[in-house]
Amino acid sequence: MKYIRYIVFIILGLFILTTSVVEAKEGRFSLTGSASCEGISIWDSSRYQISGRCENLAYPYSEQLDTYILWVRLDDGSEIKRIDTIDRGIIDGSFNTRYNSLFITAEEQSSPKTPSSFEIARGSIESFNFSEPIVLEKQTPAPGETIKPSPSPKLNFSAISKTPLILLTLVFIVLGVILFRSRK
Repeated sequence: MKYIRYIVFIILGLFILTTSVVEAKEGRFSLTGSASCEGISIWDSSRYQISGRCENLAYPYSEQLDTYILWVRLDDGSEIKRIDTIDRGIIDGSFNTRYNSLFITAEEQSSPKTPSSFEIARGSIESFNFSEPIVLEKQTPAPGETIKPSPSPKLNFSAISKTPLILLTLVFIVLGVILFRSRK
């Protein structure tokens, strides 16, 4: 009977370790300073995809500072991490940890380990607000014409990961077999 408890705890521990909940920091960002940038951060395939566009970036910033780098500050405020080089005003990078702010610096090198003191723009993530209605322009039908409402979109459950549900089902089946055999 002792080994059954250990097996149950091992199975439950494996289940807890294999399922993870990620609270994504998704949303829009707006960076302001001597340049202005706007973009989005989307959680996709275990990484934040960061995309955006900058205006008013001078190329080069100065004679020695000819590269712009996007940096993020982690949520706990402990670290600053390099994301990617900004090429002709295009932000296109990815990162695997939650962060709360972004900033751009002018650099001498394309792969610095720490940001320089030449900060160009700074901002933070504003979470998407799906509860706010989107107001569209009012459609006015032509005389004798009626506007038909479009159907509401339906949820696509095939897009939801079924792995945790399958693992939970397997755990219950294994527990049932173990408990049934231990009664004999």
